[in-house]
Amino acid sequence: MNMQNLTQKSIEAVNTATQIARENGNQQITSLHLLKALLQDENGLIIGLLKKSNVSINEILNVTSEYINKLPKVSGGSNEYISADLTKVLTAAEKQAKD
Repeated sequence: MNMQNLTQKSIEAVNTATQIARENGNQQITSLHLLKALLQDENGLIIGLLKKSNVSINEILNVTSEYINKLPKVSGGSNEYISADLTKVLTAAEKQAKD
């Protein structure tokens, strides 16, 4: 996965996911953090698609927050890193974009 290949919106989403992880005391930035970042982007494509599908965004956001609250927390530093599961998600997205 090459972060330089991401779109500006994707970079913003990863940055927001990093901030969410930091705010929750999570050292690993996971796909849950990215999902929450995407769900918080009112002007994003994901929100539009979910609304058209009549999906309860608040319900997904609440469940995602519950899972994030269960993740291990660290204190005393902010050395966040991208987890293996998020790396897989971003790599798959990069491959999909190339195809």
